[in-house]
Amino acid sequence: TNAASINMTLYPTNTATAAGYKRNFEIGAKIVVLQYGAGQVVPVASGCIVALPAGMTGSGGQHKRMVCEYIGANEWLVYGDLA
Repeated sequence: TNAASINMTLYPTNTATAAGYKRNFEIGAKIVVLQYGAGQVVPVASGCIVALPAGMTGSGGQHKRMVCEYIGANEWLVYGDLA
C-alpha cells in the first residue's frame, strides 16, 4: 500500500541478487501485481525488455491488477488493467 507511485524492477532470468540468490523464470512464468493503494505500480527493466502497450506506464488504479509474463530471451510482457 502506497500513496505515491512505486517502481517494480523486472530482471532477466539467471541473474543474481545482491545476496547471491538466482532469479530463474521459466518462459510463461507470470507475476500478478495488485495495486492495493492509490500509487501506481510501474514496471521498469533492469537488463531486459519490458513491453507495455503504447501510452501505458503501469497499473491502472487502486484495486486493479496487471500481469507481468516472462515471454523469453529476457523479455517481459505486461498486460491487464493498465494506465
